[in-house]
Amino acid sequence: MELGHRKPPSIVSTSQIFEPLRIDKSWHGIHFLLTGSKWGGSRPLFNVVLGGKEFGRDLGYGPARYLTPAEVNEVAVALDDITRETLRARFNPKAMTKADIYCWYEDEGEEGLDYFLNSYVEVRAYFQDAARKGNGIVLCVL
Repeated sequence: MELGHRKPPSIVSTSQIFEPLRIDKSWHGIHFLLTGSKWGGSRPLFNVVLGGKEFGRDLGYGPARYLTPAEVNEVAVALDDITRETLRARFNPKAMTKADIYCWYEDEGEEGLDYFLNSYVEVRAYFQDAARKGNGIVLCVL
């Protein structure tokens, strides 16, 4: 099957596939809290939400992307020291409003932040689990 100009690096067995993680509309807030940027940032933290090598067709916010097992491990190591409290300390509601972060409403304050932080905890655990298993990850924003 043709996947556009890029193909995933290898075929995986079904024993390596596990449930997808759905973080709903929190993806952009998580990216901003980790990188301090609306769309940019540095690896490995950029790879948590918006990184990876593209493959396939545009799904609305671009094509799907994949991270290799080595990249997943690099992300997991970087996330080890970033807790909810770390991100809470980075939180700047005015900066998030100025950056026009998707699904951020300044009047929600701490409650709005908790929405992003709760999803971040799941993302962090997901990457750590994938790294322990030696898995790559496919990312997409739908």
